[in-house]
Amino acid sequence: MERHAHEEVEYLKQRLLYMAGLVEEMVFKSTRVLLERSLGMFPEVSDRETQVNTLQLEVDDLALKLLALQHPLAGDLRFVVSAMKASTDLERMADQAVNIVQNAKIIIEAGPAPDIERMEEVPKMAEEVRWMVREGLNAFVNRNVELARSVLKRDNEVDGLKNRVLQRSLSVMRKESSSEVQCALSTVLVSRNLERIGDLATNIAEEAIYVVLGKDIRHHAEEHGA
Repeated sequence: MERHAHEEVEYLKQRLLYMAGLVEEMVFKSTRVLLERSLGMFPEVSDRETQVNTLQLEVDDLALKLLALQHPLAGDLRFVVSAMKASTDLERMADQAVNIVQNAKIIIEAGPAPDIERMEEVPKMAEEVRWMVREGLNAFVNRNVELARSVLKRDNEVDGLKNRVLQRSLSVMRKESSSEVQCALSTVLVSRNLERIGDLATNIAEEAIYVVLGKDIRHHAEEHGA
């Protein structure tokens, strides 16, 4: 019975890793739509969202069956319960990636916006967030506390980049044409979408620490390094 439960937990990990891989791909493709000003990858992002939604249901079903039939103990119990939270966070990340594509479409249709297109913060945010998605989930399934804490630290960098996007966009809004203003506003929304993905990846990293240490750090971030 214990061996079977272990195999089920391992399978649950693999489904979560696959789900995170799809989300990371969605973040990459949604931001490429914006940076390359091409809507060619729009359908791929939408298709991946459907897959992520299906995987969320599968993960939740696997976790509930494990709880009901295998009665996992201690760390495994915390992992299974947290897996359902992680699947919800991943599904919400996928929603944010779709929002990025939708905002990118508005920017593309508004026409050229040189000041906005020269911004370096958005691609930097995208790279940071993709790393957070990948390594946050790796920390969770591998029960790696140090990696989880590294993910938490990256969240501050993403927040800083978002604030820089906001300030630069506000400068554009004060002096440019209506099309530039629309592009600037939509770029701010993209940065907020990326920040939200980073926040959700942070949630998963916090769950990783909870699984290993049994410590809930969600509402006292100053104790991350304790």
